Amino acid sequence: MYQQTQFRENSILPTDCITNSWEVVKENFGIFILATLIFYIMISCLSVFGLFLYGPLMAGVYYMFLKRMNDESFSLGDLFKGFENFLPTMTIGLLRSIPDLIYLLGYLYMVVYLEKPELTLLIILLLIYILLTLIFKILMFFSIQLIVDYQVSVVEAIKLSIKASLSNIGGVVTLIIFYFLLSILGLLAFCIGVFITLPIAWGAEAFAYRQVFPKQSNPIHTPPPPTVYGQEFGSPL
Repeated sequence: MYQQTQFRENSILPTDCITNSWEVVKENFGIFILATLIFYIMISCLSVFGLFLYGPLMAGVYYMFLKRMNDESFSLGDLFKGFENFLPTMTIGLLRSIPDLIYLLGYLYMVVYLEKPELTLLIILLLIYILLTLIFKILMFFSIQLIVDYQVSVVEAIKLSIKASLSNIGGVVTLIIFYFLLSILGLLAFCIGVFITLPIAWGAEAFAYRQVFPKQSNPIHTPPPPTVYGQEFGSPL
């Protein structure tokens, strides 16, 4: 189990995370386009059941990037690697969807009981949704990656993620904003762009995780500096 004292503070280099992610996506373009397509088909077409698949599928995406950081090759089949930790990753995915559930229930309440809710109420509900989504995203930023990398429990993953995220709040918020902007950019490109922009955003999160939680073959050894997974990674690709 990963020790709480072993994550790094203020170690996220957002520009390097984005650049390195692009390098990995670029050299595995076809795999990531298909992976993103499969991801959205399974999430969108299976209705409510898609909520149970979000966590395991994201775990598979992170697994692919983490393998590449270890200089290992990966395949499209690794997208389903997260199903080996189905229950914990599913739980994290469901917890992350709490803001969506609150927004949905709030909206349904307004439509059913208020019939024609005022615009002000709808705006307040939307702002609450955005705030809750941001909070949950920040606090659980590293939770799925920790389960993939160290097979920790859900509770331990959340506790470690909260501590690490708050200790790297600037980098985490920067990457969340980047994720949001890339999502918009992908949608503006006739929705086709998401097959490029989202893998880059997902990869940036994986690289940020490795900067905060360096890989250790021997826990006695001193962890490498975060730049090992920053500027130095992308150059030889």
